[in-house]
Amino acid sequence: MEKRFSCTVTLYIENAFNSIYWSQIKQLLSKYRLPYMLSRILKNFLKDRTVLLTSGNTRMSNQGVQQGSSSGPALWLFIIIELLEETSNRFGAYDEIKIQVNADDIVVM
Repeated sequence: MEKRFSCTVTLYIENAFNSIYWSQIKQLLSKYRLPYMLSRILKNFLKDRTVLLTSGNTRMSNQGVQQGSSSGPALWLFIIIELLEETSNRFGAYDEIKIQVNADDIVVM
């Protein structure tokens, strides 16, 4: 009888929503050829944004998507899809590898 082993790896991407650079999202919007108006709306959402610091000061921002916003999770999906495609390209020959994603939590089995 053949012995088989399994391994599960869980990954939590700390600060995932805050760490995405807008330039990466904009490149992916072009890559996936979103309809022009939708792409334009999303690109406008990702420009001229400021962050209010606890000190009361503000600073310009060029990264991060709001977790509580309706567009934040959708924009995060572009990053995750890219990750899953890259993983599939590298490990696609291994049918035993399964990946499950829930927001910024990833499980590899």
